[in-house]
Amino acid sequence: MVNRHFFQSPAQSYSVKKLQEITGGKINNTNILDHVITDIATLETAKKSNIACFHNKKYNNDFANSHAGIIVTDREYDTPEHVLALLICDSPLYAMAQISNLFYATHIQPNISHHAVIADNATIGKNCNIAAGAVIGHHVHIGDNVTIGANSVIHDNVEIGHHTIIAANCVLSYCHIGAYCQIHAGAVIGSRGFGFAEKQGQYLDIPQLGGVTIGDHVEIGANCAIDRGTFQDTVIHHRVRLDNLVHIAHNVEIDQGTIMAGQSGIAGSTKIGKYVQIGGQAGISGHLHVGDLSKIAGKSGVLKNVAAKSELMGFPAIPIRQFLSAQKKLLQLIHHNFLKKKDR
Repeated sequence: MVNRHFFQSPAQSYSVKKLQEITGGKINNTNILDHVITDIATLETAKKSNIACFHNKKYNNDFANSHAGIIVTDREYDTPEHVLALLICDSPLYAMAQISNLFYATHIQPNISHHAVIADNATIGKNCNIAAGAVIGHHVHIGDNVTIGANSVIHDNVEIGHHTIIAANCVLSYCHIGAYCQIHAGAVIGSRGFGFAEKQGQYLDIPQLGGVTIGDHVEIGANCAIDRGTFQDTVIHHRVRLDNLVHIAHNVEIDQGTIMAGQSGIAGSTKIGKYVQIGGQAGISGHLHVGDLSKIAGKSGVLKNVAAKSELMGFPAIPIRQFLSAQKKLLQLIHHNFLKKKDR
């Protein structure tokens, strides 16, 4: 059930026909297309005016006993006794995301706080919301319908595209941010890359003279750190999604559609292909190339180039089947040696 302590009830209700249209799904009872849905709920708590989702067989019992008006699912099950109809979609979770965004669309209330500090030569677009404590530097360009959260700092010459949301306590420098991005609290973009030269035990910092370029529809999780490049930009292409606590080093390039789970990281100058999936706490060494559509399991360590469509696991990362086979043999060997010692 939606937490009413934080979220108000939707301002508008929608017919089953409207929900079918936006999801492209199939209703197995066309007699109820005019039935009105007022909100979203779980299978367990839903009422006739609610829509719920069934996408995991672990919830078979909740599905069978649900009182939801409509249930979104991926196949034509027998409709539960108290349910009016099923909305059958290829991806129930995707369909529910569409429906949730319809009911709970984000609406920006245009306002620039008197407690924000904004340079006279900064350009602020239409209908922006800039919260108290935000600092906007010289020659910053902010597009229309942008939100800047409390105490976020936007350094000189940064550009932020239309409809982007920057949460509280973020620090942006040396970067160009695209449109429709979400940058969550505490993210730091454009920080100095970890670049230095060594001679006889002495370390000399290499000036990081590049920036960070971020495409459209990119999501950057809380407390992520993205370093600017040394002599060229660190680049994150369209529709990349980074979970919380992800680190992207200098000169890295991440191609479109790639996702990275929490606490994963990429070392300097590595290039990640399109639609790559990188699990939590996975680490990828520097100066490598990871091919399109690859999958890197959590806690893996990638030390060499990865071919397209690879599925890797372990440290050093190897093909998943090979890793699981080796683990099985290792456990068998341990078990065998344990039994031998026990028999002595």
